[in-house]
Amino acid sequence: MSRHLKRDVLTDLKLPSYDLVRAETTGAVRAALAAEKLLDLDGAVDDLHGMVVDGAVSTVRRQMGEALAPQVVGYAELLLTGGVEKLVIFYWHKSVGDVLQKGLHKWGVAKVDGNTSTAARTVSIHRFINDPTCHVIIGNVLSLGTGTDGLQTVSSNALIAEPSWVPGENVQAIDRLDRFGQKRTVMADIFVAPGSFSEKVLARSLRKAHVIDKTLDRIATH
Repeated sequence: MSRHLKRDVLTDLKLPSYDLVRAETTGAVRAALAAEKLLDLDGAVDDLHGMVVDGAVSTVRRQMGEALAPQVVGYAELLLTGGVEKLVIFYWHKSVGDVLQKGLHKWGVAKVDGNTSTAARTVSIHRFINDPTCHVIIGNVLSLGTGTDGLQTVSSNALIAEPSWVPGENVQAIDRLDRFGQKRTVMADIFVAPGSFSEKVLARSLRKAHVIDKTLDRIATH
């Protein structure tokens, strides 16, 4: 049995470029950070699998997403006005998706979430790929970020408005663009609040991934 890394097959593509985009600390963001602090989540950064996501944690997580959503809209508009033709945005909570859809309406928005039927999902993805007036597709990290193909033919830019606390799920979402048919290096921006639990989780996972990549490079060149 042999195991082939994706890079052994997709030899013409570079690794995706991941960047943490740190939001401004608005009043809403400060309130969400204060709520996070009361839950004392920091100890779970190194033990995500053992973390219990109860009602209080879910509520604070949604609060943070809603606090950041208006800034995500603004950042997405900067990308679009700066020349990005097609932008893929992932989120976690429905309420955040609603803010994104409303705020980016003028750019033409397709949407896929947990309530989207198989037929409607196909229509939304087809619209994003083929309609030149549809510049944005938004979707839940799991719903749009799993089993979706075709986005890579028109887009190399992804924005995660609300990252999963399971780093592998974020990578899986970005892999919707980093796959066969992609002609460019994928640019993946992950929106976080400074000092937030998400920032700590993502910073740790990106550092770990960087170490792994360097190790693979050493193996490949020796």
